[in-house]
Amino acid sequence: MLRSLVGSEMCIRDRWGTNPRTPNDANQNYHGVGQDTWGRAVERSYRREDAEQWRRSMDQQYRDALNNARDTDTNRLCEAEAEREVKAIYDSAAEVTRRANYEAQHRRELAWREEQQKLHNAREGDLEQRLAGAHLAEEEKRQWLESMQDAAAHRASVARQLAAQDAQIRSHVEAQANAHFQTVIQAEEERAAAAKTAADEAQLAKFKAQTAASRGAETAERDRHRTFVPGFSYSAHRMALPEPEQHNPCTKPRNLVYPIRGWRHKSHTN
Repeated sequence: MLRSLVGSEMCIRDRWGTNPRTPNDANQNYHGVGQDTWGRAVERSYRREDAEQWRRSMDQQYRDALNNARDTDTNRLCEAEAEREVKAIYDSAAEVTRRANYEAQHRRELAWREEQQKLHNAREGDLEQRLAGAHLAEEEKRQWLESMQDAAAHRASVARQLAAQDAQIRSHVEAQANAHFQTVIQAEEERAAAAKTAADEAQLAKFKAQTAASRGAETAERDRHRTFVPGFSYSAHRMALPEPEQHNPCTKPRNLVYPIRGWRHKSHTN
């Protein structure tokens, strides 16, 4: 039996403390034992093969029980001692003073934080007031600018209306002046034309008088050399002119030298 044990089974059998042979759930840790070896280890731990092995098993169980009881008592004593020490430390004057100091410091810190929060709130309120004032000033400035722009637009509109009226008045006055100027020019032209007509008529009358006088002198001079039939008119006794020959394109074509052979046009060439 002992010769057939492998290394892992011998470790399970011979180790101290965490022993699968002791079925004590309060003092044992079974996490290190695999699922494949746990059943065989338990079976081996409770199997009775001979008296020596049984005695060793019982001795081991007794030692494990003693160790478990001793460990339990030691743990209980250690816990009680630790609790007593903690209670003694907690109830000591130094600890009480430390807790009081810590509480006082905590209260001072809370008071300081509250004071800082109040200061922060005051600063925030002041900033909000300033911001509101700045916004109000900006709004008043914007309204003032809008009023100034409206006034400027109104002035520009009035100026445009006055300019239009001025242009209309100027055009009307200019039209009247042009009409008067045209009337004056026309009157002056009519006066100049009448004067010219009178001068032309006077000059023509003078020329006619001169011509009549000249012709009278010439007639008197001719009458001394010639004898005329009184009241004879050459135009009244003139013969009637013959009627012009009507053109006939058949007898005499235009642009042809007549007579020629073949009625050829003068511009034709053979």
